[in-house]
Amino acid sequence: MSLGKRLWGRSCGVLLGGLLAFSGVRPVQCEDTAILIGVDLTDSTAVRDLQYAGADAKLLQTTLVRGGFPESGIVCMTDQPKDGSLTPRLEHVRRELQARLAAMSESDRLIIFFGGHATAVDQEWVFVPADFDRESPVATGFRFSELREWLQGCRAKHQLLLLDCCRSPLEGEGEIAGANGADQPLFDVFAGLPTTVIAGCRPGQKCYEALDRQHGYLTLAVAEALQGRANRATEKDPGDDVVDTVELVSYVPHRVRELALSGAEPREQEAAVDDFDAPGSFALTRVVTDSGSADVVATDAGFRLLTTPVKLLLLASAIFGLWWLVRGFRRRIPVVRQTSGRERGKVG
Repeated sequence: MSLGKRLWGRSCGVLLGGLLAFSGVRPVQCEDTAILIGVDLTDSTAVRDLQYAGADAKLLQTTLVRGGFPESGIVCMTDQPKDGSLTPRLEHVRRELQARLAAMSESDRLIIFFGGHATAVDQEWVFVPADFDRESPVATGFRFSELREWLQGCRAKHQLLLLDCCRSPLEGEGEIAGANGADQPLFDVFAGLPTTVIAGCRPGQKCYEALDRQHGYLTLAVAEALQGRANRATEKDPGDDVVDTVELVSYVPHRVRELALSGAEPREQEAAVDDFDAPGSFALTRVVTDSGSADVVATDAGFRLLTTPVKLLLLASAIFGLWWLVRGFRRRIPVVRQTSGRERGKVG
């Protein structure tokens, strides 16, 4: 076989291998994670039930999926899930957060949402899960100091935490021993983390539900922002059709106050925001037009089309193909020299 035919055959083989590898690639980000927790009902009759915390979690789930966030990476925990293991009981909340945060890599995006009651006991800010007991608030509440530890150990550099829960004494029957009004600032709880934190209210305030809109005011503002209003409202990056954390932070606080004051029952509610040590903005959703659906949104620039195993496969294919070509050249050269020598001997 001639040298040209050998090269042509080997090149076609390498090209075919690459095409086969690319054929299995889908534009997904399997490790991007959103954990959305909404608690309306608790086992305790001494805790006032909410109406729309579960609906808030589901609204954010729908908004994220429509905006291109991978649906496979979203965990929605409400009082009425399809899967009973995802009811927002304390053990389930801990299990999902601890396991999923530990499995993330640096380039992944993490979004966590808490919707429901919260209070502070003995300097611990706690979220009220479905099996909360007012008589043992620290033991049965989810402590945000636990979340801080897991966020600190999480490798994901792109973290967003949304807290649609009160920072005032918990209403209901009976006092909670050690309650201090949940007045500690966010800085005391989440300082030093690469996390953008948006709380629905300031220390000592409450997060309200809009009875006419059937959602919490923070959730409404966040959903509006992710659907594209934040992208249209800012002049920093117009026309890119991607909502990032900088745009979200710019939009939400004033919108929460506006919604609360203009509701059927006007309320005083101001969102609190802190970027702490966040390394920079990252994309959250792509703005969807009526004519089509959103692509999967990548973390920084462009879309991440290749998963790590596929990248390794393609790299190995390229190295093998290069070795194959060089090996072909090295085999061909000595044959040419031997033939030339024999022909010269015959002539002589």
